[in-house]
Amino acid sequence: MELLNNSGTEAYRKLAMQLRQEGVVEEQYIEMLDKRLIDWRNDKDMSQRIEVLLKILFHTFF
Repeated sequence: MELLNNSGTEAYRKLAMQLRQEGVVEEQYIEMLDKRLIDWRNDKDMSQRIEVLLKILFHTFF
């Protein structure tokens, strides 16, 4: 994945590890996004970006 070759990889990895240590699961993270980014699912660009972020945070590093 191209994203993994950029300088943000370390930040994503740290966030993923922190979320895991705190016991946050993907569903909880999505609930938080729903509260803070109302209607993010209705914005095609935003929803695609968030879906990639979710894959990185909850599936790439574990």
